[in-house]
Amino acid sequence: MQPDSEDLFLYDVRNLPTSLRVAFALRQLLEDPDTDLAQVEDLLSAEPVLASALIRAANAATYGSPMLHPSVRTAIQKLGFSAARVLAIALAVQQIQRGIPNPSARLMAEELWEFTFEVACLCEAVATTDRSATPELSMLHGLTHSLPQFAFLAGLRNSRTVRFSREQILELAGRSHLPSLYRILTDLGLEELAHPAEADQVRLDLARTATRMRSPFAGGEEIHFDASLLGPVEWFERAQRRVDELKLLLHTAASSRY
Repeated sequence: MQPDSEDLFLYDVRNLPTSLRVAFALRQLLEDPDTDLAQVEDLLSAEPVLASALIRAANAATYGSPMLHPSVRTAIQKLGFSAARVLAIALAVQQIQRGIPNPSARLMAEELWEFTFEVACLCEAVATTDRSATPELSMLHGLTHSLPQFAFLAGLRNSRTVRFSREQILELAGRSHLPSLYRILTDLGLEELAHPAEADQVRLDLARTATRMRSPFAGGEEIHFDASLLGPVEWFERAQRRVDELKLLLHTAASSRY
């Protein structure tokens, strides 16, 4: 059976998937009264949907004026740890309950999260080396740039798409009109992230191109990329250390405490 209709994909911002692995690790971490706040900040910074939700909540009118430079750290500071904990747990449980019905799409969502995570860490590393005042904002742009693909995977929810193979999903993605990043960010109440500063956009474009072949939506043709465009090799090493540190945190948080 081949996909034959773009109607098989239905965009709904409420269906944006959270990595089940991240959600489970976050839930366990936040239930531990001895959890270090710095660990919570790191873990939340690694997940685009939860990060977006926290920033949206912190920008709400009840918490004062919107943040000039949105970041997970400042969102937690504005919300307070207790409110951030309740919000994160509620969203994590909600996303775990919803899940993604198609097994191939679930695996692709995990792979997409890995790719997005690497892009975000590279953006943050380059911004830090550039002495940017807001490396967290650069990382946030990296975390949210793949939201149209996440939305697509979450939109495959009817009885036919549950049976689609990976190849069929990619074929449908190539023929479907995915929602723009601007539309998704607007739906999430994060319009200010839809227009990154020129420097942030350059970092994002280079980081995304440098790691493109690790995306589950990448084509078969390999892209040759001159890594020197991103600067010294230390930038890649810093980004990889960041990825490794947060992956270790995920593994530790997901492990049984007993």
